[in-house]
Amino acid sequence: MSFAGLESAQTFSLPMLIAHGLDVKVVQKNLRHSSAKTAQDTYGHKWPDNEETARAAVAGVLADRLKSRTEQQA
Repeated sequence: MSFAGLESAQTFSLPMLIAHGLDVKVVQKNLRHSSAKTAQDTYGHKWPDNEETARAAVAGVLADRLKSRTEQQA
């Protein structure tokens, strides 16, 4: 399915799909942008901020390593 030419569907669907993890390359392809940069520049503000997710992922990895070392020493 392509969103090109379906402005009302694009306006309604695209933010919802982005919020559910739609990749910038998929947006580029479906809207027929010349590059992912164009899609990112146009719709980048609609993607969620993943800073907290990244921090939580790093904290989880560090906690797992600490737990593993603690268990090995016991």
